[in-house]
Amino acid sequence: MSYEKESVTVTVIRNKIIKQLRTRSDRRTAESAQRFFREEIDCYGIKAADLMVIARKIGNEVKPHWSIVEVLELTESLLQEKEQEARSCGLLILALFNRQLTTADLGLFLSWLRKGYLNNWALIDTFSLKVVSPVILRESQGIRLLEKWLAEDNIFVKRVCLVSLIELAKKGQQTQLIYKMVLEASSAYPVNDLVAKAAGWLLREAGKADQHLLEKFLEEHGWRLPRVSVRYAIERFPKSKRKYFLDITKKQ
Repeated sequence: MSYEKESVTVTVIRNKIIKQLRTRSDRRTAESAQRFFREEIDCYGIKAADLMVIARKIGNEVKPHWSIVEVLELTESLLQEKEQEARSCGLLILALFNRQLTTADLGLFLSWLRKGYLNNWALIDTFSLKVVSPVILRESQGIRLLEKWLAEDNIFVKRVCLVSLIELAKKGQQTQLIYKMVLEASSAYPVNDLVAKAAGWLLREAGKADQHLLEKFLEEHGWRLPRVSVRYAIERFPKSKRKYFLDITKKQ
């Protein structure tokens, strides 16, 4: 099939996506989705599997015609929509092109976070795992930028910094740096729940790769962590060991 240049402009594709999302909207699904969020969200009511189908179809459609520049432009445009699925779709499409992303794009990503385009855990985790993490896995210098991001007051920036390291933790890579960043993210008081849970999740994955190292870390520094972080970190430990770590990590 041949395409006229005008048929694959960012504006045309964006409008096409929005039209498809509106057509598939379902009120009951939208109401059901709200229970996963503490804050109010706007959504069409589209299941994740259906959203992925739309993203893949659009990705295949524009792939022969676009560079990463147009993909980033489309994503940023969709992130400015109020509906959850529009923003998610933008991230899923960008993830299909993540091999073309580099650490040079992290500055743009930080601007999206500062502008509030990603403002709930679901968007943040999709962004972290499918967009930022692949860049970090390929270009380790990106981790140094994430270290700097931790100084931001924005809780969503902090969560990105931690969740983006999940895949590294699973591989047993950059372990010392991961533990350092967990401590830094936990240094503020009180620690936001989204950040605390991300820290615990990251520790749990690091522990799967090297449980002894996680146990040593908790013995030395566990008292500095929020309780929810400790609970997440030791979730897969035997009951007796969970009790031990919950006891020794209590703040005096």
